[in-house]
This record gives sequence, C-alpha cells and structure tokens, in this order.
Amino acid sequence: LAWRCGCKVANLEFMQFHPTCLFHAGERSFLISEALRGAGATLEHRDGERFMTKYDPKKELASRDIVARSIDFEMKKHGVEHVYLNASSLDKAYIIEHFPTIHGKLKQLGIDITKDRIPVIPAAHYSCGGVLTNINGQTNMENLYAIGETACTGLHGANRLASNSLLECVVTGLTASESIVNSKFTHNHQIRTYQDEKPTHGEADIIEIFNSWDELRTIMSSYVGIVRSTSRLNKALKRIRLLSEEVRELSEQYRPNKDLLEVRNLVICAELITKSALKRKESRGLHFNKDHQNKLANALPTVIKSNAII
Repeated sequence: LAWRCGCKVANLEFMQFHPTCLFHAGERSFLISEALRGAGATLEHRDGERFMTKYDPKKELASRDIVARSIDFEMKKHGVEHVYLNASSLDKAYIIEHFPTIHGKLKQLGIDITKDRIPVIPAAHYSCGGVLTNINGQTNMENLYAIGETACTGLHGANRLASNSLLECVVTGLTASESIVNSKFTHNHQIRTYQDEKPTHGEADIIEIFNSWDELRTIMSSYVGIVRSTSRLNKALKRIRLLSEEVRELSEQYRPNKDLLEVRNLVICAELITKSALKRKESRGLHFNKDHQNKLANALPTVIKSNAII
C-alpha cells in the first residue's frame, strides 16, 4: 500500500526463514522454537542420520540462515518433503516443564515429542526490509509513518536477531510518537465515499483469484526461496508479471473485495522482492544467490523507488 502511494522500499530480498516449522496437514504455520535445539534436539533424516555436522561447527546451534539453508539443501538432495527434529533424548519432565505449548500442541496432533520425532521444514518468517524510514518511522512521504515489520529502519540489516523486532517496535513507536507530536500536523482532508458501479465477481472468478494465489505461492517457493539463482529469479519475475496483468484485469472488471485486494497486494510485494533480489549482486545474510556467492566489501541497501500510483 505504501509503495503504491509513492513510498520507497528497501532490502526486501532479506526474508528470514524460520528453520523449523511443523510439517503437518492439520497445522500449517506452527513454529518449533529454536530453544528446543538449544536444549539438545537434533536435526535428522528419516534414517536417523544427523546432517548439520556437515555445514557448521555449531551444528544445530548455527544461525537461522545457515540452518534453514542446510535443511533446504538436504531436502532437495534427497527429494524429501521434510526433515525431522528429534528431542526424544531430552528428559521427559524437562520437555513438559520448559516446552509445554509445543508439547501440548503436538500431542493434540498425535505427536509425542518426548518419544516421537517432529517433521519440520523451513518457512518464511520475517521481512527485514520494508517501507524505507528514518529512526522516527518517517517515510519519504510527508506525514506518513511506518513501524514494525512493515518498515525498514535499517536496524535488522541483512539478518535479524531473534526478538529484536519487539525492541524495534518499542523504540520506533516512542520516537515516532515524539516526532508526530512535535510536528504539529494538521489537515482538512475528507475521506471520500467509495462508489463503484462495477459488478461483483462470479464463482468462476473467485476460483481464478484463488488459483492466482496458489500459483504465486508456488512461484515464490520454487524460484525466490532460501537458495536463489539469477536465472530462476528472472523466471519468477516473468511469471509474476503475467499474474499481475491477470489480477489487474480482474480488478478493472469487478468490484474489489478482500480476496481480490489481498492477491493484488501479494503480487506487488512478490515483484518487489524479486526485483530487490536481482539488484543485489552478492550473497549477504538472508540473501543467498548461487551465481553471486561472495560478499561485497561495502554493505549497501537495496532501494526501489515507486514510479507510479497504481
């Protein structure tokens, strides 16, 4: 929304993937805390083979980007849908006391983590980039502020540390409020009454909207995921632009609703993320490109200026 009205966006290629999201048909977005690995849980294949020893001396305690990338590589290498997190070697009473939410949730799904291994996959978790702001949350548009994950203050750099997002919200919330109070901002703008004579879309069009949603998810997972390459990013950009045109046509034909507006915004975000990834000719932090594996001497932000109001 901010980009569509003229804001700059920055560092959208730095998408953090949580290494261990539960892989289960009954629960698609339940994260398994890294504290479980900190307590001694290990990452394994179906046959029990540990693999993090091949990637980092810290093994399962390596940084999020390294663990997520290692899991992704092992899944592709062996052609499997997930790997396993094994906490069965930990004391049962310790697990129940220190991880009651994880233990209880998975018990409901038929997994007893005191003796069963947990199927896990990496999942998109946090965007370190966003609407470009200063430390006060002020964007390049007068009187427009952005705070939290939607903003890019620069605090997270190329790889966010756990819980720093909360700290950023507290600090930026304070500085933004002080800036707004001191600005003595006044306005006489009136919100226009929305009028749209276009018809609502039919059942076939609703199916098309959800098909676009699924197609976009597949494109981003396949081509703009944890490990990237220039050719795959270019393929993604071509497909996203085709989707963008299809969604634009739907927007022009029918009265907008929540699903249509959301898929339109998702397509815009996907294109901006892919463009940002193509602009960075190096691998740094959360962005890894097989064609540009070295890190450049100077760390510069990737900034995209909005050239139109869509």
